[in-house]
Amino acid sequence: MSTAFGDFLSGPATAWSVAAGLTGPIFTFGAVEGQVASAEAGERAALALYQQTILNAFRETNDALVGAQTKVRESAAQDRRVTALREFARLSRLKFDGGVASYLEVLIAENDLFAAELAAVRVRAERYTQLVDVYRAMGGGWVDMASEVAPQPRGVAAAPPR
Repeated sequence: MSTAFGDFLSGPATAWSVAAGLTGPIFTFGAVEGQVASAEAGERAALALYQQTILNAFRETNDALVGAQTKVRESAAQDRRVTALREFARLSRLKFDGGVASYLEVLIAENDLFAAELAAVRVRAERYTQLVDVYRAMGGGWVDMASEVAPQPRGVAAAPPR
């Protein structure tokens, strides 16, 4: 029995097993080509997703920067309006004190001034929100990381973790 087994490993059976090993990949019926094509398609899909992510990041950053610039201009215009209405209210009060105008003119001027001041506060808050959007679009979170790794002065307790 051991002789037969020895002949099996050294005779024509060895040639058949070697031939089967070499011809095996030939008869895969395109499975290898399909796997290669699938891997290449996955690579193209990953590249397209990466490119789309980069484009989205640029778009978000651009939108945030443009929005911040717009809010700066809007805030400046609102501040000029408040200044003008403050002067109008002052002059209306002087006219009333001089007996030239009714108190209704003073009330209207002060009401307009109050509405403008509220609008200025709203625009200023929107401006700060827009700045936060700029930081977020450009990566955000780096301020927290920087404060964690920054050396603390001696004698000052570190801020508690959030």
